[in-house]
Amino acid sequence: MLLHFPFFLSLVRLMVPFGLLGMLVQSLKAEEIFIPDPSLQRAVAYSIGVNEKSLTLGLVQEKLEYLEANDRGIRDLRGLEHAYSLKTLVLRDNLIEDFSPLADLKNLVKLDISGNRLANLTSLVPLAGTDLQKRVTQLKTKMNDTSISDEDRTQLTLELTELSQKLKGGRRIIRELNLARNRLLGLSGIRHFTSLVHLDVSENSLLDLEGVGDLKNLVNLFAQGNQLGRPESYSDENRNKQYDQGESFRDISGNGKRDSDPLLEIKDLEKLSNLHLYNNSIRQIDSLSNLPRLSTLLLSGNQIEQIKNISQFDSLRQLSLSNNRLYSLDGVQSLFNLVRLNLAENQICDLRPLRKLDQLRSIDLHSNLLINLSDLSLLQKL
Repeated sequence: MLLHFPFFLSLVRLMVPFGLLGMLVQSLKAEEIFIPDPSLQRAVAYSIGVNEKSLTLGLVQEKLEYLEANDRGIRDLRGLEHAYSLKTLVLRDNLIEDFSPLADLKNLVKLDISGNRLANLTSLVPLAGTDLQKRVTQLKTKMNDTSISDEDRTQLTLELTELSQKLKGGRRIIRELNLARNRLLGLSGIRHFTSLVHLDVSENSLLDLEGVGDLKNLVNLFAQGNQLGRPESYSDENRNKQYDQGESFRDISGNGKRDSDPLLEIKDLEKLSNLHLYNNSIRQIDSLSNLPRLSTLLLSGNQIEQIKNISQFDSLRQLSLSNNRLYSLDGVQSLFNLVRLNLAENQICDLRPLRKLDQLRSIDLHSNLLINLSDLSLLQKL
């Protein structure tokens, strides 16, 4: 078993005289590091400021705090598991499927892997650290079993010590995660990233937002360009033209339940300010609730017919509803803080709900069923 480097040092301290320990540590740090992907190796060396031949394990461990390597054809991230000081990692537009080498990078704050080949979050979830904590609890329970042998107890102790070392320093702090333009159908596992402030899952093929409701620190959620609102097909076994509990369905997103309303997850997110949901298949927004700081809501390019529920979001400053199926603006009349409003390409014929929105500075109404704009005459900032 390959030991985690800090854990290895904690062991050798018990076995090596102090004078020799420093020499051993320096020898290990000077060891050449193995990075199989040549494009990644070049990027790491450039970021640290050395040539590739001078790249060592110690340099990667201590000096690599920022790495950006976009559109390099990178496939393999092995070698980055030693980058314990890494805080920002940007790997846009590569060919990466497996992100498991990042699992122990507890100092990572920003991760941008947009435009790769990520099909699910399985290899990313360990980055949140929750699996490690769960394993520590399991090991402690096993060690309380008086029937285990001394040999097994020793192995459990070694594993527990290593895991405790990995968790040393507190919870993971990743705050910004960009998963745009990958191959995601669902977000199972995202709930573990509770420190997230910014999440971008745009331009995937998502049918649901499973787990987003647990991200209570979220300020920005970008989920445009997916399949949100498209219900998973089912077998109508009793022929009543609606889905009933127990009927078989096609679980495309892989979350084990039939997805019909993706917005159920977007409630009680009290810090959420910017929500981008345009270019999906959303039919109704009734389940959106308790978003007291919502400032920007982009819902263009959906299939929404009515927006009565939107009246609760009185902190909104920018609202986009173009290219939907709206025939009524009932609900908008309470949004007194609106500055920008896009209602183009709908079926609106009555603008009276806009009469008192005196903060409006910009409004787009083209391609509707309007005869005149007299109801906007008192809006002096337009």
